[in-house]
Amino acid sequence: MRIATIVMAGTLLVAPVIGAGDGRSACELLPLPLVSSVAGNTLHIDPSSSPVRKRRGDSCTYADDGTKITFSVLPFQSEAEARSEFAGEVARTFSDGQPSSLLRGVGVEARFQSSEHRGGGTILARHSSIIFVITGNADQEVLVALARAVVARLEGSPSE
Repeated sequence: MRIATIVMAGTLLVAPVIGAGDGRSACELLPLPLVSSVAGNTLHIDPSSSPVRKRRGDSCTYADDGTKITFSVLPFQSEAEARSEFAGEVARTFSDGQPSSLLRGVGVEARFQSSEHRGGGTILARHSSIIFVITGNADQEVLVALARAVVARLEGSPSE
């Protein structure tokens, strides 16, 4: 694991660098058994939309007859690059005019927007050099628990 050393306001910060070199796909980063457990349903990975590699990112969709959750991850080379891209991702992800709200306790920065039409909503979050999106028709609590699980796995080793 690489370590980044950053000096901010005279304080030395040492943190793991997580990013494009991490190597895990979206389906590996948020494994099916974990999603099924948190959702309270036996889900499957939807092969018609998973895995989908777009740009530099990857997506995985979990579904059953009534639940559909999509997890997308977009790694960047540096935290500075991810931070600068996050605002643009907020504008693109929440461009439908509905308000989004700050979401605390998920990554370094995160926003949530509920979905009027199908229940559930969308979480857009940044942790270190990773931007990720979780969207689905599950309750906000389920989506937040999944987002927190992603952050925990990003902070742990790839084998967790």
